[in-house]
Amino acid sequence: MYLNNLEGEEMEAIAMANPAIRRALTIEEAFKRSEQERRLYELREKALRDEISMMEGARAEGKAEASVSI
Repeated sequence: MYLNNLEGEEMEAIAMANPAIRRALTIEEAFKRSEQERRLYELREKALRDEISMMEGARAEGKAEASVSI
């Protein structure tokens, strides 16, 4: 659907019903913006990914410590 180059209300309706397409459109908009805005977007995305990674690492470490204590 996304690759069919739909526009306007039709694409917006599809995006509202499909989170993956909504995300693709958000990313596409970021790349259409200025270089500075695109860089800020990329930094925010990296920070989110880093936070998720740290949380997953902390969970794994906690589970490992818990299994050793048992």
